[in-house]
Amino acid sequence: MGKIVTRCPEPFAASIDETLKKNIEFLNVIGVSKFHHPRVINKYPEFLVSDVDKTLLPRMNYLMEIGLSKRDIAFMVRRFSPLLGYSIEEVFKP
Repeated sequence: MGKIVTRCPEPFAASIDETLKKNIEFLNVIGVSKFHHPRVINKYPEFLVSDVDKTLLPRMNYLMEIGLSKRDIAFMVRRFSPLLGYSIEEVFKP
């Protein structure tokens, strides 16, 4: 917990209902099981304060457009949590 607070304290000031629950539900929707949530958050705590509609969904949709399934993306997020934090234009496309 201390590692997360040091790296990204914003989740502790975020709205539980409007931000945190919405982001956790996003993990469920793409197929990341509850068992893997702690690992995802530990590796990429910034995920908890990412905007689902403006950041996470567009990146997930881009990955699906290039041929990945939700299952593929869920597996990738479980293995490498920061994946959905990367810019489409600066990282994914090149």
